[in-house]
Amino acid sequence: MANMITCPYCGGSMAKEAATCPSCGGPVKKDADAIVGNQPYFGGQDASVCPGCNARVGSGDIVCTNCGTNLLTGEKAPKTVEKEPVKRDLQGVATAVKTAAIVLLVMVCGGALFLAAGYLLRDPVGNARREAQAGNLEQASALLRDYLQGAPSDMEAQFLLGQVYWQGQQYNRAWEAFESVARQGGPRDREAAMFALMATERLQDEANRQRQIALLRSLIEQRYPDDVELLTLLATVLGVQGEYAGYRDTVERLRAMGAELPSVLPGLASALSDDLDTAERRLQQAFDARPDDGDVAVALGLVQKMRGQDEAAVATLENATAMPAPLGPLTKMQLGALFMQRGQFGRALPLLTEAKRARPDDERAAFLHALCLQKNRLQEEALVALESIASGTSVFAGKAALEMAVIYLDQEHAERAATYVRRAGEAGVTTARQATIHGRVHTMQGNMSEAEQAYRRAISMQGNYPAARLELGLMLINRGAIEEGLQELERYLELTQDQPAKYRANEIEVLITQIRETVQ
Repeated sequence: MANMITCPYCGGSMAKEAATCPSCGGPVKKDADAIVGNQPYFGGQDASVCPGCNARVGSGDIVCTNCGTNLLTGEKAPKTVEKEPVKRDLQGVATAVKTAAIVLLVMVCGGALFLAAGYLLRDPVGNARREAQAGNLEQASALLRDYLQGAPSDMEAQFLLGQVYWQGQQYNRAWEAFESVARQGGPRDREAAMFALMATERLQDEANRQRQIALLRSLIEQRYPDDVELLTLLATVLGVQGEYAGYRDTVERLRAMGAELPSVLPGLASALSDDLDTAERRLQQAFDARPDDGDVAVALGLVQKMRGQDEAAVATLENATAMPAPLGPLTKMQLGALFMQRGQFGRALPLLTEAKRARPDDERAAFLHALCLQKNRLQEEALVALESIASGTSVFAGKAALEMAVIYLDQEHAERAATYVRRAGEAGVTTARQATIHGRVHTMQGNMSEAEQAYRRAISMQGNYPAARLELGLMLINRGAIEEGLQELERYLELTQDQPAKYRANEIEVLITQIRETVQ
């Protein structure tokens, strides 16, 4: 490699004889004069001119600083456009700002939507209200129940739940919701109590009377001691329930407060407490002051009848029949029941018929009316009325079934009588009377052993029940157990000596005498 040399410009290898470097194109000086002589202008040994722009360049320059021509190759470098760094930076900043603004807008909108969704999720009461308004009662009640598990003290939500249940005719649940609001207090406790009372009325269950009484007493004692409307409601419910002492005390409390009461209430309160003297005096005063008040007239007639003043009672009640009486149906029902207790079934029937017509949802009125039909020997009408009650679920269902068994016994339909006496027992009527009637059914069917067991079961339940003694005595005599049967009949006479006519005691005395004479 003796013929190879190193390029003074790029350091690459090149032939010793080469005039230019094959790597960078740089000329290799043979001598100073030759190199300088190749330049277009001469300014001396250390200077030359650019072939592109004739600008002076140094002897060692490679590129013209004026025009950018490569002094080694003579090629002019392409012109580059100088960038504007400041403008580029400002554009970048603007773009960044726009991007950030868009991102921020998206975040704000997304956040708003999130907050809106969160609000909706946190407002189950509002959602439930909208569901209820749309008729989606199950969904509304489910939302409220879930919400109230975490917020049981929200009385507005509890009240709304009661309204939803009421709208869906779920009166038992409506009672529970409204009662909870009423007992816990708050701005809607009184309104909730009224709704609760109405809900229990829709249930037609006698057991609910005690719930009504307990709720009213709680409200009166704790928050509304002088509320005339609540006290009047309490007095009414107590009277219907038969708690006459409480009824009287509540009415007296209202009178002491100076409350404007129906004229009949003070006298009726005294009558229901068996203070008939005070009752008649108060009712007579009320009747003299308001002779057109039908309720007062009916109550006065009732009291007069209870005191044995039959003529006065008839006159008073006859006058009352043409008078408007808001409390008339209830009073007539009580009067009819009284007539039935006294055995005056004919006089009781029109009163109870009117009471039943005016109070179609009152099971007690319906039962008394059916019973009165039976006592008036209107058997077919009584069976229809009693069947309607016996097939229901009221507290009178079992009693109605038992009365149907009695009618079928009188008609000598033993199988039907057996069916209804069993239905009475299944409905919870397991009294001495039910056992005695069951014994009569067995006797009619010829099942004497079962009959005797039924009669003795009745006596074990109620030893002084006359009918069981009578039926057992007659059955024993028919079976040949004369002396034991006579003992039961004599015991029957002892139990009925205060009301001999009602129990036909004279007939039994004659029968005992005849049997003893025959035996002797």
